[in-house]
Amino acid sequence: AEQDFNPNNLRIVRIVKPLRIFKLLRIMKATKIIILLDKLESIIRPPPVSTRIVRLLMSILLIVHICACLYWLVKLVFTNDLEMVDFLDEHALPAGSNEPLWERYLLAMYFISTIFTTVGFGDISAVNTAERAYVMLMMYLGTLVFGTLLSEIQNAVSQLRRLVRSRGRLVQQIKDFLRENEVPASLE
Repeated sequence: AEQDFNPNNLRIVRIVKPLRIFKLLRIMKATKIIILLDKLESIIRPPPVSTRIVRLLMSILLIVHICACLYWLVKLVFTNDLEMVDFLDEHALPAGSNEPLWERYLLAMYFISTIFTTVGFGDISAVNTAERAYVMLMMYLGTLVFGTLLSEIQNAVSQLRRLVRSRGRLVQQIKDFLRENEVPASLE
């Protein structure tokens, strides 16, 4: 029976174990959040520009969340136990199975955020081929997300400027109308 044991078979267990992090997706319950945001939007009636930016930031947060979860999955699957213990120790995280998952999640979110924002502090880096490949993909995805963010913000600012100019023209037309029709200044 010992001859049939292969340490590589433990990789299956290591693949299934990190899937627990996807329980965080249940917290989001995206459809309920979207419905709640729509109700809140109808009550508050914020300017369309601010609604657009909030939705964009929430979308980016969701993308970063998914990428962080996938990064941790790659880390768990392709890093041996000793390297994982060293990695956790290096980042002051407990190495047991009873540790709070949120600390590891926060570390993964931090790492992916440094990639997406192009900051890249260098305090966390890819240590094996699978991680390097994944991080390279995240760099390209981060570039797209960052570019999209800048483009959307620029579009929102342009739209806001157009609205301000349009409002200014409308106010000027009203003033001109009131003057042409000799409406007393006290009524203006």
